[in-house]
Amino acid sequence: DVVSSVDGRANVSVKFAPRAVVSKVSGCIDVGSSTQQCPVNGYTTLTVTGAYFNATTSTPTVSVGSAACKAVNVSNGTTLICWGCAYTTGSLDDLPVSVKLGGETTTANNVTVSFQLTCSASTCSG
Repeated sequence: DVVSSVDGRANVSVKFAPRAVVSKVSGCIDVGSSTQQCPVNGYTTLTVTGAYFNATTSTPTVSVGSAACKAVNVSNGTTLICWGCAYTTGSLDDLPVSVKLGGETTTANNVTVSFQLTCSASTCSG
């Protein structure tokens, strides 16, 4: 809280919500703070670990690269469970995980998701 006084008459109290912190993602093959070899179709549940996920009344959104997860569940202030982050276009490797909360987006450079295509002799799929 910040409290301010002007000539001893007016007091203003303002609460600042801390910005979300993203420290880890897991759900496929977990390596350090990242996860790898996720299917491109998005049928994987990802767990995002960090802090301040319940710092505002708004519901956080989670994105992997440019793809938003279809469903996000705030397990508590340090854990988000999301589903449906499907690969869209571009690189399959090391896509950053972003959490948007209360109009502020946090992206951690070392927290990434990599996707893997499953290929047979003639086709590739998720």
